[in-house]
Amino acid sequence: MSKDEALFILQLIGGPKGGGVKSGGGAKGTGKTIHGETRANQRGFSNDKINDIKNNYSHKVYQSGGRTVYAKKNGNYYDVVVINRKGEVITTVGGNTKSLKTWKDVTKMLNNQGGFSSLPVD
Repeated sequence: MSKDEALFILQLIGGPKGGGVKSGGGAKGTGKTIHGETRANQRGFSNDKINDIKNNYSHKVYQSGGRTVYAKKNGNYYDVVVINRKGEVITTVGGNTKSLKTWKDVTKMLNNQGGFSSLPVD
């Protein structure tokens, strides 16, 4: 497991010792967790792009822990934004990496991160 994958999993389960990842520091006031801010910057997701994906998604699914996943086809690739129950961006996938070519790629990624449902889980 890479360091990035481990950090993502810690984000999903509430961080080390159950403390969660806070929105302080570099992400303060952005509507993103620190991990979400880092990933958005690395993958070329501006606030406008994130809002466009949330408002004009082609797929919307849910994950446990109150997470909502928005995916939007962008040319030949999908861009994905994952929001926690507080409405904060916890991660973005795709963007300038162009790593998600098909919906199957998106579902594979989601299944590797605990699965997904077409109905809210909790």
